[in-house]
Amino acid sequence: MVLLDTPRRRRSANRGWAIAAALLWAVVFAMCAWYVWGGPDDVSATASRGKEGTTTKAIPAIGSADTLPPAATPQIVPTSVTATGSVSRASSPKAAGATMTATQPAATTTSELPTTTLPPTTTLPPTTTTTLPRALTVAASGDVLGDRGPGNFMDKHGGAAIFAEVKPLLETAMIAFVNVEGPISDKGVRASWKQFTFRGRPALADGLASAGIDVVSLANNHSMDYGPKALLDTFPRLRAAGVQWAGAGGAPAPPAARPPHLAPPATAGAG
Repeated sequence: MVLLDTPRRRRSANRGWAIAAALLWAVVFAMCAWYVWGGPDDVSATASRGKEGTTTKAIPAIGSADTLPPAATPQIVPTSVTATGSVSRASSPKAAGATMTATQPAATTTSELPTTTLPPTTTLPPTTTTTLPRALTVAASGDVLGDRGPGNFMDKHGGAAIFAEVKPLLETAMIAFVNVEGPISDKGVRASWKQFTFRGRPALADGLASAGIDVVSLANNHSMDYGPKALLDTFPRLRAAGVQWAGAGGAPAPPAARPPHLAPPATAGAG
């Protein structure tokens, strides 16, 4: 009995190993089939990610289980998302095979600069500028003689030549004043009782004006050396030359005592 049962047990054991081997080969064939038909999608997605440097993300396709009725079968389409924001779906034999690109708008950052409020400005009152007049300069000289040696010089060179050396000193002053010894005339009779008598040449009046002399004094001890006629002839000659005088005048006496009124450049026209 023992010898008869041994071959049967061996056949049962061999049958078990055969069934296990068949199951193992079935599993191997199933894995190979899954790799052959289901693997290329994942492989193509991985290759695309390696070449483009993109990130692969699986998203449900249009008509997936979220939107289709319960009877529909969900389908998964591999999708690549690039750094620029575009989404590209790879083709699959199980999906519709369409490629959809969605461009996302670039993010915009708006920075607002801080506003600065300036303090209110203060308006200053207008300033008043006061211009002071120039200082009054006066040039004064002593006796001016138009007779004897100076008279002879003027007879040859004219009245302006006698003042050529002092003209720069006199004409720069606002008021130039001198004393004229004797009348300026070619008239009158010499006072014989006097030891020294003077009568200036008529050209002296023009010489005074050319030197810039503004006013002369006739109040001296030689004004009457040739009498009243020569003195009275002096006034129109000075007036014609534009020179004012003081210290002598005609009748009545008050004009001789009335001072002349001068308007120097610094005050001329100032009400």
